[in-house]
Amino acid sequence: MKWFGRRAPFPLLTKELVEQAARKRTYVVRVLYALLLFACFFLFFYEELSSAARDPASLLGRGRDIFKFLMLLQFAGIFVFLPAMMSGVLTYEKERDSLSLLFLTGLRPWEIILQKYAGRLIPMFTFLLLALPFLAISYALGGISTDYLCSGVFLLLLTCLQVGAFSLMLSAFCTTTSEAFVASYVLGALFYFALPLLCVLFSLLNMRDIDADPDLLFAFVPPYIFSEAARGAFQGVLARSIPVVVSTAVFLLMARGFLVRRAFVKPRGLTLAVFNRLDAFWFRVNRRVGGIVLIKDRHTLPEKAPITWREVNKRSLGKASHLVRVLCILGIPVALVGAGVLFFGFSRPGREADLLSASLFILWPVAVLALAVPTASTFAAERTNMTLDVLLVTPLAGEEIVRQKARGRGRLAFVMAALILLVVMLEAWAESTPFFSTYVLSSLLSVLIYLPMFTWVSLWIGLRARTPGRATIGTLSVIVLWCVLPFVLASIVALLADMEMDRPPLSYLLLLSPASIIAFTETNEWGLFSTAPLHTVLLNYGWYTAIMMCFRQLCIKNSDRDLGRVAEGRPLARDTQ
Repeated sequence: MKWFGRRAPFPLLTKELVEQAARKRTYVVRVLYALLLFACFFLFFYEELSSAARDPASLLGRGRDIFKFLMLLQFAGIFVFLPAMMSGVLTYEKERDSLSLLFLTGLRPWEIILQKYAGRLIPMFTFLLLALPFLAISYALGGISTDYLCSGVFLLLLTCLQVGAFSLMLSAFCTTTSEAFVASYVLGALFYFALPLLCVLFSLLNMRDIDADPDLLFAFVPPYIFSEAARGAFQGVLARSIPVVVSTAVFLLMARGFLVRRAFVKPRGLTLAVFNRLDAFWFRVNRRVGGIVLIKDRHTLPEKAPITWREVNKRSLGKASHLVRVLCILGIPVALVGAGVLFFGFSRPGREADLLSASLFILWPVAVLALAVPTASTFAAERTNMTLDVLLVTPLAGEEIVRQKARGRGRLAFVMAALILLVVMLEAWAESTPFFSTYVLSSLLSVLIYLPMFTWVSLWIGLRARTPGRATIGTLSVIVLWCVLPFVLASIVALLADMEMDRPPLSYLLLLSPASIIAFTETNEWGLFSTAPLHTVLLNYGWYTAIMMCFRQLCIKNSDRDLGRVAEGRPLARDTQ
C-alpha cells in the first residue's frame, strides 16, 4: 500500500487489521462480547428498569451505580478477551516460520513490536465502544462527576495497555501459541493476585487477620484504583496509576528483548526440558552416593500399542519417573496442609477442612488444564510437525490411532486422580465423615468420569483443529463456557420468572455445569434439590457418563474422516487396497 507514491507508514499494522477484518472469528468474538455485556447489564438492572417503567423519576441519580457496574464489566472483558487476542500475535509468526521474513524487511524490532501491539489493541478498543449506549444512559441519569468519568475511561485504556503488553511479552518469549495462551492467564493471575492470596493464606494459618496496606497489594491492579477513584480527584488517579504505567513500559521493553533473542528458538516441551535437566543433576548426585535407582526407565521397543508407547516414552509427563516427580511436587504440599489441619489445627473452628477444600478447588483446574491442553494439541501438533502422514500410512485403523492417543494420557490422569482423592480422604478424616458416604462417593465418581470426559472432549476438538494454538484456545474456551454458562442461564431464568435460583427446578439447571456438583459436594448443599443426595449424585454422573460416551463415540466413529483418510465421504485409494 502506498500513500502519494510512498510506502504506508504502518505496513504491519495495516496487514494485521486487514487480516482480522477478513476473519469470521473476529465478528463472532465481537458478537459474543456484546451479548455477554448486554446480558449482564440486563441481569443486574432488570428490577430497576422495571420500576422505571412505572416511575421514571426513580432512576434519577442512579447513574453512578450503573456507571460503576459497567466499568467493572469492561475490566472483566479486558482480562478475559485481550490475553486470548494478544497471546498469539508473535507465536503465530514463529509457528509459520514467517518471523524471519519480518526481520528481512526494513522494519526495526521496535516497529514490529509496536505495530503488532496496536494491531490487537484497536479491535479491543472497538469492543469497549459497545458500552457507549449504556454509558450515555448512566451519565444522563446523573450522579457522575467529571473526574469520576475521566478516571474510568483513563483506567480502561491503561488496563488495555498493561494487559496487552503483558501478553505481548509472553508471546515474544514463548515458542507456541498454546504456551503463550496458557501463560497469559496463569502468570497474569499470579501477577495481579499473588500478594493478596499470600496474605489470605497466612491469615488462615495464623487464624488472625494480617494488616496489609491494600494500596501496596493492589498497586498494579487498575480495577482497584478505579474503586478508590470516587474518593479523590482525577489528579490522584494519575498519581496512583504510575506503577501501572511503569509495569506496562517494562513489559514492552522485555517484549523487545525477547523478540530478537527468542526469535529462532525451536519449540520443545518445557516440562520435558526441565525434567531432563533435573534428571541430569540428580544422576550426578546419585552417582556420588552409591547409584541407587528406585524407578528405572525402560528403553524397550513396543510389542503392542506403538502409539501409546510413543506418547508415554517420548512426550512430557509420560515417563513414570516424571509422573512421580509431579506427584511429589503437588502431593507434598497437600500432605503438609492435611497434616496441619489434622494435627496442628490450621483451621478455624466450625471450618475443619477449609484449607483442604481450597486445595481441592485449586487441584481440579490444574488437573483439567494438565489433561486438556496436551490432549487437544496432540493431533494438531502432528499436523504442524508433518508427522500425521506417517501415522496414516501405518496399518493401524483410524479408530485405533485415536484410542491409543487417548490411552497415552492415562498415566497423567491416574496421578491427578490420586492427588484429588488424597485431599478427599484427608478432608473426610478431618470432618469425621464416614467412608461410605455421599461425599466420598461423589468425589470418587468425579475423578472416574470427569477426567476421561474432559480428555475425550479435548481430543474431539483437537481432531478438528489445524494448529495447536487453535486447539488449545478452542478447548479451554469450551470448558470455561461449559462451566459458567449454566449459572448465567439459571440467573436469567430466576430473574425473569421471579424464582429463587437455589430452589428446584432451577437448582437442577445448575447441574448442566460440571463444576456445580463439586461445589455442592464440598459445601454439602444437598438441600437445594428435591431428591435425596444419593439420587442427585447418580443423576448428575449418569448424565455426564452419557456425554463422555457420546464424545468418545464421535471421536472413534469419525476418526478416518477427521484424520484425513476419507475424502468426500469415501475411503482413499490406499484404504481400499
